[in-house]
Amino acid sequence: MQVRTFQASKAGAARHENEDSVDLRRRSPGELGIVLADGASTGVFSKGWSAHLAATFGEHLDCALESFDAVLELARATFSPDLSRHTALRKFLTEGSFATLLAARVELVQDAGRGGERSYALTMAAVGDACLIALDADGSCVLAFPCVSAADFGNTPNLIRSSAKLQERTPYRRQNARSPVRGTCTLLAATDAFAELVVRKVACRQSGELLRRLLECEEEARFAALVAELRRDHGMKNDDVSIVLIQDGGDA
Repeated sequence: MQVRTFQASKAGAARHENEDSVDLRRRSPGELGIVLADGASTGVFSKGWSAHLAATFGEHLDCALESFDAVLELARATFSPDLSRHTALRKFLTEGSFATLLAARVELVQDAGRGGERSYALTMAAVGDACLIALDADGSCVLAFPCVSAADFGNTPNLIRSSAKLQERTPYRRQNARSPVRGTCTLLAATDAFAELVVRKVACRQSGELLRRLLECEEEARFAALVAELRRDHGMKNDDVSIVLIQDGGDA
């Protein structure tokens, strides 16, 4: 598999201020673990919580896809932000940190019974609106998880809180799915701003050009320029962006 990942911060923000986190683990030439976490800026320690969630779920991905709550409790129990500032401590105790999360295992499979045709076996779990999308070469959508239309995105996504007790105030809905996808597809994992734009472009049959432009990105500077254009000319929300692009590179 050929894998590329890019990030871009909000317009006007420095790169280190991006509150998204990405954890990629190449488990074999034909198997990849992906975790995207999007820290909610309205909370405290958003970057730290998203990074800790991504790393914990990345390390324990197989367990997480079968026993999500067990890995989440491990993440909560081992999260230790700097609480030396009184104001941060108070907000952490009363509100906590929160983030969306997408966890996925991508396995490239060769089917000897179908002339060697290759496909992806996807196992996914999500809380919130970070998405995994599969696009054909013309940009048509083969799969979108967990959001399938622009209406599925909004300003109040499901969020994972750093405290189980605080989570009781805002229970979340977790979605799980398994799906095969043709190996000729491009897989795109993306946090909400970029994912929502792709879903909108798919709906109005304009995603082919976007996919072409995206696949031309070989370095982060070019991706940042594309993101700036999408914000300016295509109505993409000014939010942190993180994406992972996957194509079959013929190595499994």
